Amino acid sequence: MDLLLKKCVSNDPQEISATLKKYTQEILTKFTFPELDKKDYRVKLWKALYDILKDEGLKECHKLCLQIIRIISREKKDLNVLVTKEYLNLVLYHAALKDEKDISKTIDYDIALEGLMCLCNIVFNATMPREMCCRNGTLETILKRLRHHKDLPADINFFNMKILFIITALCENVRTTLKEEMHGLIYLIEFLETMVKELKESNHNVDIKNEPNKLSVINTNTTIEILKTLFNLTVCSKYQQTTDEEELAHYLRLTVVLRDLLLVNIEENDKKLELDGHTIHLLLNIPDECLKPLIHPLREDEDVPCDMKYERYNMSTLHEMLRYLKSRFTPEPGVKYQNEILSPLPISSSYYVKRMLVG
Repeated sequence: MDLLLKKCVSNDPQEISATLKKYTQEILTKFTFPELDKKDYRVKLWKALYDILKDEGLKECHKLCLQIIRIISREKKDLNVLVTKEYLNLVLYHAALKDEKDISKTIDYDIALEGLMCLCNIVFNATMPREMCCRNGTLETILKRLRHHKDLPADINFFNMKILFIITALCENVRTTLKEEMHGLIYLIEFLETMVKELKESNHNVDIKNEPNKLSVINTNTTIEILKTLFNLTVCSKYQQTTDEEELAHYLRLTVVLRDLLLVNIEENDKKLELDGHTIHLLLNIPDECLKPLIHPLREDEDVPCDMKYERYNMSTLHEMLRYLKSRFTPEPGVKYQNEILSPLPISSSYYVKRMLVG
């Protein structure tokens, strides 16, 4: 470790790169780093990585630097102390989340992706950086990126949404602000609507003999992160009576897009149940008066199997929901109790805990 730290301050880009690459290979599969507890190595390593990252003359070393930060941030130890405001801002800068720059400008997406993966670990494992991200404009920048998602690589969109989910899951106090003041509910719904619309349009002229276009694996994963985030933002809506017509209209839009998601084809069949599960969990949060679009009247041009029709209504959505529930009742190897797999929704807020205690 002493030799590694010594080489990190050599100012020789090639030597630093070789040293960082070797260390990355050594720790690639590790999740704890007891060796860093000796001689204050943990603090010294984080400081050395910070100095390299802020040095524009060492750009060729930045990706390796971020890879190491991603790996060592798997361990919670001392992260609240190590990741200072300055350190977090530096990682945010490399993740292209530090400011409101026009995203059409050149961004090194390889670096940005590594930065985003670092942030996922940091905000998950450390409370102080997570709380800073709630106040320093990170959420607003992610939402701006969301509105321009077509201009970004799919994996960048995925990790942006993953960060949003982690923060809304662990910082309950930011949910209302994100939902209402930052219009996060609207932007997330619009993202899903756009994706479903593009998939439908791509299949509009597909020959019936050919396989329809399917939702890609990366877009399926991004959709799941969005559904989980929407769950966090709407977790209390079912039990808070609202007469706001605008808010009810948003929930109606959300129900329509969730109905469509239950009916989409995806590339990876193993992901279908996961996608359906998060879709159904989110439906539990929607006010009852906004659930009507789940069952819609049959259209004349709609090709629906006879067993999916009932009194001139299309029952395909209910069929998918029942199929999912049936799969959850199917015994799985290693499951002792049925409630281990039949989880109606995650208990992600004190609100639900209180309801369970009282009721």
